[in-house]
Amino acid sequence: IKTRCRTLGRSKLRSAEPSTQREGRRLMSTACTDGLIEACIDLARFLEENDPQAHALRRRVSRIACDQGDRLGCELLGFSMLDTAKTANEYKAASEKLYFACQVHRPRACTKLAEMLLIGQFGKTSPARARILLDGACRRGHEPACERLRNHKALNGAASPTQPRQP
Repeated sequence: IKTRCRTLGRSKLRSAEPSTQREGRRLMSTACTDGLIEACIDLARFLEENDPQAHALRRRVSRIACDQGDRLGCELLGFSMLDTAKTANEYKAASEKLYFACQVHRPRACTKLAEMLLIGQFGKTSPARARILLDGACRRGHEPACERLRNHKALNGAASPTQPRQP
């Protein structure tokens, strides 16, 4: 029945009618709460793209997936947490979820962590570490990481994992 809820929920989410979309969210949320991780991921992605202000629901369903060890769920949770972070502890908690996802080659999470390192989100900046993260994400085909590597001046002199800094 969980799979049927997900399938029906996905089709209702595609509707332009708000009441039909609400029903789709309800069905997807039910399937997620019942343990169907794919429904959690689908709903979190939908909310991220179509209703980024639905912070509570997005965080709840992505946390269910992350708590089950799903790395994409942790990536989605990290981004959801960043959207509302205001304190150093909240940014740290969000970055921990992104780091968990980055460790298993989720390039979008790695790119965001690199951006946080470049602006000093964790204290001082770390262009060398950011370059390593961006290089890995770029190698996995994440174009925003490749673009950042090409254009960011602070990264030009930073050591690369494939090219050590020259004396």
